[in-house]
Amino acid sequence: MPVAAPPEDSGRLIGWLRTSPTADGIIDLGPGAGRDGGRVVFEGTPADLVAARSTLTGEHLAAYVG
Repeated sequence: MPVAAPPEDSGRLIGWLRTSPTADGIIDLGPGAGRDGGRVVFEGTPADLVAARSTLTGEHLAAYVG
C-alpha cells in the first residue's frame, strides 16, 4: 500500500511504519514540497532510511526510533 506524507504528517507516516514493520521498502520524494520536491531522494528499506539519515524523513524516523 503506497503512503505519501508531507513533513507535517510525519507522525502519520511513523504510525503507518509501526503497524507495517514488514514493509519491503520506502521511496522518499523530496527534498522539499511543491516545486522543491518530486525527486526520489531515497529508495530502500525502513531500516536503511533510519541508518542513512540522508533525508528529512530519515532524520524524523531516526529521532523517533532513537
